[in-house]
Amino acid sequence: MNAVGGVKCQPLVRMVYRNTGYWMAMAGCNHFSAMATDRIVIQRPTETTDAYGGRTVVWADVGTYWAAITPVSGRELFAQSQTQSRATHKMVIRYQSGFKNIALISDYRISFDDRLFAINAIRNLHNDMKSEGRDYQELLVEENAPDA
Repeated sequence: MNAVGGVKCQPLVRMVYRNTGYWMAMAGCNHFSAMATDRIVIQRPTETTDAYGGRTVVWADVGTYWAAITPVSGRELFAQSQTQSRATHKMVIRYQSGFKNIALISDYRISFDDRLFAINAIRNLHNDMKSEGRDYQELLVEENAPDA
């Protein structure tokens, strides 16, 4: 057993909820802090002007967050005489009021472990991880997307 948030918990066991296809269960306790084992950096684009009047997009860090990351699917496609691979993931973070509207952060990206992910959708979740609420946010992201 290990202590998480002052509560003794069994080692992490990931289980799949049949209805949602997403895990958020643990043997003996259900603490997000025990499942969020990865640090992600959310970045936003900012335009800068150089000495010649040209514009360059620079990525500025919005914040660093603990996340529970789950791969969802992967695919390869052949386009423009090249093979391209895409992978989608779900990332769950604690609720951030600044990220509640996908229209505001659709241009943002996530940096994790030298990999870049484009944010496709956000879902605000309640503590049960099934209903809408303001406890957690599920980010649906795509790796190797053209926007990332």
